[in-house]
Amino acid sequence: MPDRTKRIVKYRKAGDMWHYATGVAHLPVQWSSWMSHTRPHPPTLEELQADFVRQQRVLANARLIAQRDQEERERLRITQSSSTPGELDEIALNEVQGKASRAVTSEAPPPTAASPTATPLPNRPADDNYQPESWSPKTLRRGG
Repeated sequence: MPDRTKRIVKYRKAGDMWHYATGVAHLPVQWSSWMSHTRPHPPTLEELQADFVRQQRVLANARLIAQRDQEERERLRITQSSSTPGELDEIALNEVQGKASRAVTSEAPPPTAASPTATPLPNRPADDNYQPESWSPKTLRRGG
């Protein structure tokens, strides 16, 4: 087995090493994986630039989400401060009912007795000494 070559970083200034070692600055993941022999070839400049653009896009999306969350918290704070407790309960109930109705309409309808996959429930005797019948699933043969 051939020996792996040792890959090291040569910093421009001696102080730069401490920025990376203490976590102030980070080596790009592509370079870290190449240095640890996880990838065979060093990253290209285009790959590093594309990753930088992706990181900027992720940060912009995170800012948008944080802004929306802040606006939602502000809206709730205003609603709660201007409403009486009874009105707050009604608002919360309307929101829950709205979410529940949206969830119910998005689910698939339950199978009906007319569908071939639905089996009717057995008739249960009225007495209190009911014992369920034994049951064994049938095995299915695939491809045969």
